[in-house]
Amino acid sequence: MSFHTIVLHLDGGAGTATRTELAIGLAREHGSHLIGLAPTGEVEAPLEFGASLVDPGYLVATRHYLRQCATRLCEAFEAKAAEAQLSSYESRVTEGGHAASVMALARAADLAVIGQTDIDAPADGVEVDLPEQVALGSGRPVLVVPYTGRFQIPGRQVLAAWNDSREAAHAFAGALPVLQRAHKLTVMTHRAPNAQPIATQDLAAWLHRQGVKSPRFADEAAQIGVGDLLLSRAADLDIDLIVMGAWGQSRLKEWALGGATRSLLQQMTVPVLMAH
Repeated sequence: MSFHTIVLHLDGGAGTATRTELAIGLAREHGSHLIGLAPTGEVEAPLEFGASLVDPGYLVATRHYLRQCATRLCEAFEAKAAEAQLSSYESRVTEGGHAASVMALARAADLAVIGQTDIDAPADGVEVDLPEQVALGSGRPVLVVPYTGRFQIPGRQVLAAWNDSREAAHAFAGALPVLQRAHKLTVMTHRAPNAQPIATQDLAAWLHRQGVKSPRFADEAAQIGVGDLLLSRAADLDIDLIVMGAWGQSRLKEWALGGATRSLLQQMTVPVLMAH
C-alpha cells in the first residue's frame, strides 16, 4: 500500500525547505505523484482604510506581487524535485487563502504535508491555525512537520496512539502505507490509573492482516495528558513519527482543556500524522 498522491504546502516560511526535502523523500519511497501547492493568500485592505476606499490599483498590485511570490516558491520546489530525480511531480499556484486551498486539493490526495505554526514568526498570510483547519476539514491524513529541526523520511520508528475512537481508526487507516513499512511500531493506549485497559485484540488482528510487522502494544496508566505522554515516550523510544487521531472531543472543549491534539501541535518535536 502506498501514498499515490501527496500534496505539499509551500508557504515560504522557515520550515519550507525541510518540509520539501521530507515530502520528496516520501514521494520517492512510495512512488507518489507529488504536488507542490503555493497559495497566494488573501489580499487584505490596509487597516487604516475602509475596504470601499482602497485604490483598486493597490489590490491589483498586491495580487500580482503575491502571485509572483507563489510562483517563485513553485519554481524552487520544481528545481528540488528535478534535482532529486523524482519521477512524477507538478506545482500549482492557487488564488486564495492557504487553508482553504490546501484542504480543497488534499481531498483528492492520499496525504497532505504541512508545517507546524511558528507562533513567534508565522509565515506571511498563512492562517495560524492552518494545521487544525486542514486536519479537521480535509477528510484526509495530514502530516505536520515541526518548523525547527531536520528530519529523515519518517516512519521507521513509529508511535501510534489508540483510544478506540473513530478518529484513531481514521488515523491508523490513513497511516497504513507508513505502518506497513515501519521497522518498529509501538501502539500506545492511555488511561487513568483506576480505569480498565482498552482492548486491542481486534486492532492487533487487523494490523496483522494488513501486513504490519509485529507491533508492540503498551498500556499506559498515567495521570498526565496523552499529548505530554506521547512526547515523552517519543523521546524515550527514539521515535521519528507519531500517529494519532485529531480532536477526540469537541474542538471547543479541546481548546478550553488543552487537549492532546493542541498540546502536540504546540510542542511537537517529531512529525505527527493525524486524521479526524
